[in-house]
Amino acid sequence: MSATIFLASGCLFTGAETQGLPCNADDECAKGLSCIERICGGPSFESNAADTHDEDATEGVDETSWDEDEPPALCTMNRCQGANTLRTCQDGKLSTRGCQGHCGEKANSLGCHYSEQQGEDSCFCDFARSDCSTPGAQACASQSSLVYCTEGSWWPYDCDAVCVDAGYGGAAGCGPGDAGVEVCLCSNTCTPGAQRCTGNDSVAYCQGGGWQQYGCNQLCKDSGLAKSLGCIHWPDDGDGCVCL
Repeated sequence: MSATIFLASGCLFTGAETQGLPCNADDECAKGLSCIERICGGPSFESNAADTHDEDATEGVDETSWDEDEPPALCTMNRCQGANTLRTCQDGKLSTRGCQGHCGEKANSLGCHYSEQQGEDSCFCDFARSDCSTPGAQACASQSSLVYCTEGSWWPYDCDAVCVDAGYGGAAGCGPGDAGVEVCLCSNTCTPGAQRCTGNDSVAYCQGGGWQQYGCNQLCKDSGLAKSLGCIHWPDDGDGCVCL
């Protein structure tokens, strides 16, 4: 059985419920509370207790950290994930894709690198090849390059490179052959100013009727650029080093 006891002072004895109630002596307050300024626990007990609770609750918590259930900060820039993969950021959402996927079937990927023009990482692609419908067909793409139809696309070839591979010094140009089909016209001297890839990262340049070979990395550094992406064929300009 429980009982509610009223004293002359009007102080209610029900354990912790006495805090904040009026009192005349400590024994009128619950155990552990003192009668301060005629109030059990003192007039500022509740506000002090609340402040203490807030401080204990936040002690040791890093307010700048994310909760595991909350999303990370929105992404802002594209980043390379390896040599041939780009992590793109669109509308604050991340997606990852291989550079060949960005370039498509009609263009070769040159890998993922930092782009000075865009100010962030980007996939680099060579030119996009045009479609063709007659396998084995060929035609001049310029005065010094020939395109050949294979697998539904026109593949370009530098005539100087074609003629050198055939044992000649170079090409006099591209034009109709004996059968009327457009071909590379080979000669024993290269065309001044012509250049051709002699490997993945080297190029030969026609000067004084002969070929002079250069490394693409060194050419790029001599031009004040950071590095070479290699030597590739451009349909309008022939072979050449690509620099970053």
